[in-house]
Amino acid sequence: MASFKEVLRANLGAKMLAFVVATIAWTSVSLEPRMEAAVEAAVRYTNVSPGLELNPDQADRVTLIVDGPRSRIRRLPRDGLAVEVDLSRWNEPGERTFDVAGSGLNLPEGVRLIRAVPSQLRLSLEARAEREVAVHANLRGSPLGGRVLATATVTPAKLRIVGPATSSAAEAATANKQSAKLSLR
Repeated sequence: MASFKEVLRANLGAKMLAFVVATIAWTSVSLEPRMEAAVEAAVRYTNVSPGLELNPDQADRVTLIVDGPRSRIRRLPRDGLAVEVDLSRWNEPGERTFDVAGSGLNLPEGVRLIRAVPSQLRLSLEARAEREVAVHANLRGSPLGGRVLATATVTPAKLRIVGPATSSAAEAATANKQSAKLSLR
């Protein structure tokens, strides 16, 4: 059996070379300048229970302040970052608040979340409502060249609106107040 000194001296050149390469690699990584950056992230709400809808007034973007090695910060996708909010635990309507945390962001190794603005997302889950509303033409102005409009037909005559119960009622009320431009040639 070889002694410790013999094992240490065997292939000494290769061991020294490996030590030098490892030291250079470690130094280049550990001495890389760090930086902070503000990046925009989309908010994605996932796994909404059947029969529930998100109120449309929810935040859809968050600003993330991140810290990490300059090379990794510069390679962050400027439009691909997303904050995912999993709603699978909630089956009833109501208000919910979620903390924006680094664990749900899929940041590259070495990049960490310092803070998010806003730091919490407040949302409202509402019962889903379906309404069918009649569509009426609301024409303004008069045709050019002395022409006269005899009739106006709207196709389709009815629309089905699906969404949160409170906003579906508002959408149904405003659906008939939309105006259209008319161009006769």
